[in-house]
Amino acid sequence: MVSYILWLFTCSFTIVLLLYARSFYLKMMILFVNDFNTINILDKVLFIILSFVALGVIVFSDVYYKRDKKNFWRRFSLVTGIQLLVFFVFQYLPTIIIGAYMNWTEVLAGVLELLIAGILIAISLKDKKHNNVVTQ
Repeated sequence: MVSYILWLFTCSFTIVLLLYARSFYLKMMILFVNDFNTINILDKVLFIILSFVALGVIVFSDVYYKRDKKNFWRRFSLVTGIQLLVFFVFQYLPTIIIGAYMNWTEVLAGVLELLIAGILIAISLKDKKHNNVVTQ
């Protein structure tokens, strides 16, 4: 039951990432593309492509979580850590590129995102080392 709840969390976070990805590439296109029609077409095409990628992540995470029930938490922490890293990039890279001012709460939120993502990935990789058994 817990695995399905956490899979729903992964699905929800993937949809949030899809929306942040759209915001990210629109901000980047505003910086580099001058023609509105080009931006409009690229927005539609990229959103369709990213929607298929998000659907693939949702299906992959379902299969990935179900494949190994005893290491479910390790798998969940790896996927969530990677999603948090991608979320950080989509959220803060445009701000860093244009050199906009960030107040201390935005900086603190970004640092916490990176810290939590790093902890989740480190826990996942640490547990993976202890669970691997070399057989010959």
